[in-house]
Amino acid sequence: MKFLILQHTQKTPPGSTLEWLIQKQLPFEVRFASEIQKWQSEVQFEALIICGGVMNVDQEDKYPWLHLEKNLIRQSIQEGKKILGLCLGAQLLAEALGAQVQAHTHWETGWHPVRLNDGSELMAFEWHKYTFSLPSGADLLATNNQCFHQGFRYRDQILATQFHPEVTRDWVIERSQDPAPPGPDYVQTPEQILAGLETLQPQLQKWFFNQLDQFFLGSPK
Repeated sequence: MKFLILQHTQKTPPGSTLEWLIQKQLPFEVRFASEIQKWQSEVQFEALIICGGVMNVDQEDKYPWLHLEKNLIRQSIQEGKKILGLCLGAQLLAEALGAQVQAHTHWETGWHPVRLNDGSELMAFEWHKYTFSLPSGADLLATNNQCFHQGFRYRDQILATQFHPEVTRDWVIERSQDPAPPGPDYVQTPEQILAGLETLQPQLQKWFFNQLDQFFLGSPK
């Protein structure tokens, strides 16, 4: 199974997804979505991973290549390919499945608890202002009080998270240095973001790798 990773910006890399792929000795290519016109005809893949990004799904006027990326995503769904969507990637998948994607009332950044569909709680790393409704036929994967739809699964084909389970230590440190978005309620300070580096990031990565094992490889829990 060869993976295509769609990256949107240098600031939103595939993160620990690459480590998992390397551990499992799975072939992959990383391509920038903004250059899709150059490479689309030459890249063959069986599974798709869609990273986060600073753009939003409704900004095709500013990012014209989004139209081509959305077509690629819809085609991949129709062909039955396994797809993972992370943050913006989850929003693009939700839209492709007919759900609504729109700006939320507030930003959500840093470490926040989400309730998983098995009843457990996970400290997730967030960095978003947009949100999506649950696509028809999808199962809610995770939720919290400040952003109800935190992730979904669609049949056995699509896994999507609004949060960033792929976040690495370096990525946490870089985000802690970013200017804070407006809205103090769910926007953490640099100190709060860095406080989760030693314990929360490894726990989140362990959960993420377990999800990838089950979703892509069919490994038991």
